[in-house]
Amino acid sequence: MEELVPLLYGNITKGASTLGSAGIRVPGSAGETSEALETSRGVTIKHFACNNQEDHRTGVDARVSEQALREIYLHGFEIAVRTAAPAALMTAYNRINGVQAANNRELCAVVARDEWGCDGLIMSDWNTTVPADGSKPWRCAAAGNDVIMPGNPHDDADIRAALADVRLTETDVRACAGRLMALTRRLTAGR
Repeated sequence: MEELVPLLYGNITKGASTLGSAGIRVPGSAGETSEALETSRGVTIKHFACNNQEDHRTGVDARVSEQALREIYLHGFEIAVRTAAPAALMTAYNRINGVQAANNRELCAVVARDEWGCDGLIMSDWNTTVPADGSKPWRCAAAGNDVIMPGNPHDDADIRAALADVRLTETDVRACAGRLMALTRRLTAGR
């Protein structure tokens, strides 16, 4: 039975990811070509990653091994990113091994962008920077979140202060802005 569990789980994960990828590419209104769809719509997949509960989700710290993280929690996202190229990924509220998902450069920049080739937007979940124990705005940008949703009054000052004392680089900020502009151009092309 122990040998069967990873096999079953792997097939379920692959199946769910394949269905998710197909859903990302679902056509819109009748008569719309796939080319028109590709340039006029975008799908966001969420909550990236280890978001296993709704109750007290901003305070959860998912403690997970690298192997479990890769094989269980990230595998579905990987398949969806590689096969369907979603317009955006939304990070989760929770921490993963002590680091807020939205502040996790390894997760956002290294895994999603460098390893999987995600060229879409990465954004924080809504108001992730509001709670006292929430994500730090400048760390969101440094991790590769291009947009902090919805954008809170203190976020701007936090990012500017981090730029001023070089915790955050201009290169990081320009990369975030560049991805936002690229997505805007893609979604408004031909209008």
